[in-house]
Order: sequence, then C-alpha cells, then structure tokens
Amino acid sequence: MYDARRFTDAGFIHHELFFMDGSTPNDQILQRFIDVCETAKGAIAVHCKGFALIYCYICCSYGRTFMLSVMMTHAAAKSSSHTICDKSTGT
Repeated sequence: MYDARRFTDAGFIHHELFFMDGSTPNDQILQRFIDVCETAKGAIAVHCKGFALIYCYICCSYGRTFMLSVMMTHAAAKSSSHTICDKSTGT
C-alpha cells in the first residue's frame, strides 16, 4: 500500500480503494471508483491493478465491450498523451 501523504503533500487528491492483487473489486469499490471518475476535475492516476476498475468504468459509462476497453487502455498506456475516453464525446 502507498502512504497517502506522498500524494496529498504533492497536491493530489488520494482515494484508497484497496483490493487484493489478483482479486475482483467488490461492488462498493467499483461504485466508489465510478463516483470518483464522474466527479473528477481532471486526470485520474490509477495503480496498475486498478485497470480492472478502468475496464468496468469504460464498459458501464461508454458502452464499450470489455475487449475494446482493454485495447483502449493498453494503447493509452503506451502513450501518456493519449486520452482513454473523452467525457464530452464518449470516444
């Protein structure tokens, strides 16, 4: 786990949504993640195991398939300047 102060001291808002590596996040964690995404004022940084949450968010919020959400996030991970989903257009 990370010390939240490392992020908050640098000016980031930190949300701890812990679940065991290799496990499936429960419904409460998934809903909290969706809430954070929907209310964020800017970019969101996610630990690598959080990609399961990102996949679910893309599927639920943008109607994408699971495989397309995986492809989108992997493409975005290769280029930090790439946007995974534009909230204004849904693309």
